Amino acid sequence: MTAFTSARAIAGSGGAVGYHPEFRVLPSIAQIPKAAWEEMLPGEPECWDFFRTVENVPPPGFTLSAIAAFEDDRILAAVPVFGIEYRLDTPLQGKARAAGQWLYVRWPRLVTRSVMGLGSPMSDSCTIGFAPHLLPFQRRRIFSGLLGELNREARARGTSILAVKSLGSQAEQLAPSLERHGFHRVTNLPVVALPVRCRSMDEYLFSLPKKTRTYMQRKMRSVPELRIELRTSAAGIEEQLFPLFENTRNQSKSRYGEFEDLNRDLFKQVMGELGDKACLMLCWKGDRLMSFLLMLVARDRVIGKYIGMVYPEGRDLNLYFVMALKMIEMAIERGIGRVEMGVTTYQTKLLFGGHMERRWLYYRCLNRFQDAAIHAFDFLFDFERNDADLSRLSAKIRN
Repeated sequence: MTAFTSARAIAGSGGAVGYHPEFRVLPSIAQIPKAAWEEMLPGEPECWDFFRTVENVPPPGFTLSAIAAFEDDRILAAVPVFGIEYRLDTPLQGKARAAGQWLYVRWPRLVTRSVMGLGSPMSDSCTIGFAPHLLPFQRRRIFSGLLGELNREARARGTSILAVKSLGSQAEQLAPSLERHGFHRVTNLPVVALPVRCRSMDEYLFSLPKKTRTYMQRKMRSVPELRIELRTSAAGIEEQLFPLFENTRNQSKSRYGEFEDLNRDLFKQVMGELGDKACLMLCWKGDRLMSFLLMLVARDRVIGKYIGMVYPEGRDLNLYFVMALKMIEMAIERGIGRVEMGVTTYQTKLLFGGHMERRWLYYRCLNRFQDAAIHAFDFLFDFERNDADLSRLSAKIRN
């Protein structure tokens, strides 16, 4: 572990008070008090409990930790950190990905680099927590210190690339700090989000175009055949969830390597540790579990996190549409104002009336020659450009 010792004073409001933070890489988010994390990131469905839990069941190949800024015992900022041996051809799809695989089999070091990044492989958004009293310019300066500590730790580990994964709404505010540290930017996978403003499911359906409404109503015809259950426990079905998730993942045309892999014990751990912050939607036909949707739930947001089902029955019963509409119905009933439907399958998700929100991937190679070479070809690593369906939809993305 390294620590920032030559701290820079950061002027407080009016210049009367200064901050002298110490930046530390922490082996676990558990070293950040839960109350401090939640003060910085109130109401986040991907909460302290979620990140603490997934540290115990990390995706294969990943190491998980955190970086924080301290002043004495007070935490000014914090963010999850990941490490991975990353394949540079991860954004490529189709024939381009096949070419990357051909190279990887023969010369793996040509397309693989060690990466240390801010964010989490378990999240589609990189939300960096700041103490609520900090002003924008103070946040930028503290974030610059976090990047400096990331750089020092990465060099100590012999890491090749620094990254900030899936930066969304904070990108504009923090971009000056990233530019000063020499980071380049490409698009990451956007997130489909749906504002929920309706007071009933009927009102929601009538807010959709007539053709789409008829389509959704047709997809719901299988509901009488199903028993739909909401629960906060995976007791009795723990061993069924991961195979169902793998079934669905294997149906996807797009593949994103290690960043879509899960630890097979994740579902059991999340449902066992998060209480009512995690909710399972289960669709049964008779005594057979046909599908599940794991949701992370907060007062104002719900995230449809992971989905799995049996095939071909799940497709025949339109279970994807059933679960998505039932998640929207749950949000309406609980007064939750935003549903996040995640990444991929964008054309289908946009039918529900949501929009795509762009996410950015920032990177920097520690070797300046490699940095210049990769930057010259970083269009190859841009997720929007390398997904044919996403490229066609990119004009609809709301920044």
